Amino acid sequence: MEKKATWKKALKWAGNLFTLAALAYVIYVVVKMDIDWKLIVGDPGNICTFALLCLMSFAQYFLIATGWYIMIRMTGGKKLPMQPVYSVYSRSNLAKYLPGNVMHLAGRNLLGNRLGISQADIGLATVLDLIMTLVTALMMAAVLSADYLIRTAQMIFDNASYRTVLLILAAVGCAAVVALILFVKKSPKVRAYFGRFKAKALAKACLLSFVNYAVVFTLLGLINCTIMSSILKVPMTSQETMTFMGLTIISWTAGFIIPGAPGGLGVREAIMVLIMAPVWGEKNVATAAVLLRIINLAGDLLLYLAGVIWTARTRIKN
Repeated sequence: MEKKATWKKALKWAGNLFTLAALAYVIYVVVKMDIDWKLIVGDPGNICTFALLCLMSFAQYFLIATGWYIMIRMTGGKKLPMQPVYSVYSRSNLAKYLPGNVMHLAGRNLLGNRLGISQADIGLATVLDLIMTLVTALMMAAVLSADYLIRTAQMIFDNASYRTVLLILAAVGCAAVVALILFVKKSPKVRAYFGRFKAKALAKACLLSFVNYAVVFTLLGLINCTIMSSILKVPMTSQETMTFMGLTIISWTAGFIIPGAPGGLGVREAIMVLIMAPVWGEKNVATAAVLLRIINLAGDLLLYLAGVIWTARTRIKN
């Protein structure tokens, strides 16, 4: 019993140090960014717009946490109170800014021991959440930026080298899926583990997750469009707005899936400049990318503070 208490205490300290390291790195990132704050503080209207966008970013990240909550309730097989789940997510979320872009995923398991759910269930919830994030992002990007993606696909298939790389990636992906299916079929323990999940419950969780992430990516696109049109004063037609939102989602997704870059730093911004600059200008897109990053950082920090306050209020009530 004493050994178990010591282990829990060690995990708690590790979780706290993990959170502090992530928070320190976020502050370091903000300080190192070359930001022209006159663009914001020099215009009272921009100050109000910037503050509103930070709140929208907070709402966006709160909904992203909700996506994980939906899946962890399904994998855990029981109704969980929202507060501890959001507390775990808000703290571990900051770790995405640590080098590697995977530490926030490990952080969920490290901090999630207090939820009373097995590490396997937490890990599966994270995997399902990642899958639904990517599926929703790709579907929304395809709808919003259909013309651009069709032209890009034609360019890729017209180039033999690009076509070869794409076919290799598709073959590797198919091989990985087949290997996973064979592994599940040949392992009685794995079959027993997955067999306890009902198809109806999984379908319901995936549908709720899809709707949730559709709102998330709509907010993301609107934030970036508002930066471009209201702060940078770049005129955009309704069709351009839809395309811009879709390309913003594509850029975000690239930063989300590429390992190594902390929080997708540099990757997302580079992709935005690459695919948007021909239409909206390199300077405008680069400035919008930096402002979007700052607003997203503010959203992350607001989510963390909300988690701390929510936890404190819960402890006082109890």
